[in-house]
Amino acid sequence: MLAYLNFIPLFTAFFVALILLVVMTPLAHQFGLVDQPNGRKRHAGIVPLTGGVAIFMAVLVASVVTDVWMKNNPLFFTASAFIVLLGMLDDRFELSAKGRLMCQFGVASIMAWSAQNYITSLGNIFGTGALSFEILGYFFTVICVVGVINAFNMIDGIDGLAGGMSLVVLLTVVGFLLASGNGAAIMEPLIIVAAIVPFMAFNLSWKGFKGIKSLWVMPVVCLSV
Repeated sequence: MLAYLNFIPLFTAFFVALILLVVMTPLAHQFGLVDQPNGRKRHAGIVPLTGGVAIFMAVLVASVVTDVWMKNNPLFFTASAFIVLLGMLDDRFELSAKGRLMCQFGVASIMAWSAQNYITSLGNIFGTGALSFEILGYFFTVICVVGVINAFNMIDGIDGLAGGMSLVVLLTVVGFLLASGNGAAIMEPLIIVAAIVPFMAFNLSWKGFKGIKSLWVMPVVCLSV
């Protein structure tokens, strides 16, 4: 595993996320991008909704500076930017479910159609031979992306839950890549992990940190690696 690691993009993502989280916290309060506990959300106190923006920008900066990711996935960042913007608008203005769903399908289409990043096969999942989708893979991928976006949004009601689930998904992907002999690809999920760690420190209010929420970008991130 060490042979595939490049620590410069990891440190870049970590420190950019840390700096942005600190800088954007007062701005979130100023513009009303804060979240309060309610019947579903059990987090502690009023917290700023800036985590997704900081993580997105940290991954983008680390990718551009080190060229680990950007050269192969420009449309991934386009899709992620739309999800971050959608999340910010929804956090601020509480968009309608229909409007959010239409935007989510648009983002999923960017990933599947424009970026040609879609599921082509589920392998021999039923023991009856490889299950291939061909052209239907586009539609299957769009449905999966929209489903995961909303699943992450629904579970984001307890401090650390969405971030923790994201780390589990990303580190599992790293494990699968190593086990399948694709270790050269582990930097992409690890850059995101490095950006999430500072968010988790704030989100869980570790000593010296104060809570920050909102992980709108994570579903697209997790599905794209």
